[in-house]
Amino acid sequence: MSGMRLEKKYSNNLAIRCTFKIEKAMTYGIVGENGAGKTTLCSMLNSQIQKTSGELQVGKMNEFKNLLSKNLGMCFQQDALWLELTIRDHIDLYANLKGEPSNEKIVFLLQIFDLWDHLDKPIFYLSPGLRRKLSIIISLLGKPELLMLDEATVNLDPQSRFYLKTLLNFYKEQMETTSIITTHMVNEIE
Repeated sequence: MSGMRLEKKYSNNLAIRCTFKIEKAMTYGIVGENGAGKTTLCSMLNSQIQKTSGELQVGKMNEFKNLLSKNLGMCFQQDALWLELTIRDHIDLYANLKGEPSNEKIVFLLQIFDLWDHLDKPIFYLSPGLRRKLSIIISLLGKPELLMLDEATVNLDPQSRFYLKTLLNFYKEQMETTSIITTHMVNEIE
């Protein structure tokens, strides 16, 4: 993936301008204060918003055309969950969309993030931390070539942060997944 003079403006205000090259099977951190443009960049990279100008190359394609691509794992800054649905409902829906059959990987992810005992609870009743863990699991479904985690560790306990870091290393080593992590805390990406 590469971006050449990639720019996003809102009215006449420049939100972000950057040039970059991202290699396969690497982990990248984007650090910046609140409002620095981290989420805007992620939103351009996954085609959630249109860039104002510049070139964006993703493999052999120009930009992602489908947010539910099997090649993209996305954990948005704000959890994109339906409050009336249960954890099980979300997992079934996204696993089906990503072509991930119900398997040991899903059970493993639910267990290490302590969601197994909450499978049939509606999202409405879950704490922000449990909701965040579900969003992370959803991003890990399928076999993502690119994993984008926008402020993913917000509301996570230290143990879950450790598990996430371990999983990202596993995905990089075993599945050659490229990860982009945004944060405003430098120690999160070290």
